[in-house]
Amino acid sequence: MSILVVYNATGRKNPDNSNFYIKNIKTILEQDYVDMKLVFSGDHIPPNTFKKLYDEFGSDISYCLTNDKLAVNQTFNHTVLKSVEV
Repeated sequence: MSILVVYNATGRKNPDNSNFYIKNIKTILEQDYVDMKLVFSGDHIPPNTFKKLYDEFGSDISYCLTNDKLAVNQTFNHTVLKSVEV
């Protein structure tokens, strides 16, 4: 993997942003990058939102979800660390 793209989201204030997430992730996936890995990083993402994302993208992207009370930068850092583990 040469490019890691982390789409970092939270479900705390507006729980169902699935259509917004899907639209933006599709835009990222349409880019001409070679050897790109996209990870959806989510904090308190409701199960119905995750289901919509997974139904749309399946294993084409990766997912790193947490229900811990973390700041947005902490969920991002956690996702990066998990995504580059060997």
